[in-house]
Amino acid sequence: MKTRFILCFLLFPILTFAQKGISLGRGILEIDFRKFPTLEFHSDTLRPAGKKIRITKNKQGDFSIQDEKQNRTWFNPEGLWLDYSIFILRVDEKIGNWYRVYVDNKKGTTLWIKAGKTGNFMSWPEFLQTTTSVTKNKEFNLEIKSGPSDTSKTIRNLEQSDCFEVLEIKGDWLKVQPNETFDCDESEHPIKSGWIKWNIKNRLSVDYGLSC
Repeated sequence: MKTRFILCFLLFPILTFAQKGISLGRGILEIDFRKFPTLEFHSDTLRPAGKKIRITKNKQGDFSIQDEKQNRTWFNPEGLWLDYSIFILRVDEKIGNWYRVYVDNKKGTTLWIKAGKTGNFMSWPEFLQTTTSVTKNKEFNLEIKSGPSDTSKTIRNLEQSDCFEVLEIKGDWLKVQPNETFDCDESEHPIKSGWIKWNIKNRLSVDYGLSC
């Protein structure tokens, strides 16, 4: 997986995702758009689908959303960059084989989608370990700690110039180090490693980066 990221980064930058004002939820639903799925969204698990997203290919042979201009008026999920092999939805709730997902992160709109072969659910700890970078979320003033606890010694505050990679996760804490894979850390106060809190009051307190 990391080899794929390195090769892609030679051509494309890291895409940073910062979602404001919505709850953390349960995790991430990754959509395998290469199977040309039709995603059916329901206002309730007992109601028929009210909205649909169909994946197709355009005249240039690239993956795209059918009637994209019209659908993008209501569909702005966690991450949608098909050219970068990214299509993810934030899962607010999971009940049986149904997911309540954010279909518009900016407005906080949620709908239900049934689990299928084209979707792979990951809890936040699982997903964050697949990210290519972790950076400061401007809404939170985080401290870098020596251990995974609020009472652990503070190394320093997290800076906007920090760019970390995740080493491990314990509860609501990420163990991080300066990002060696993409060499994106520009802090003038480098650290060897430390712990930062990724979940504060059911909010994602860090931004994360993905590549193709």
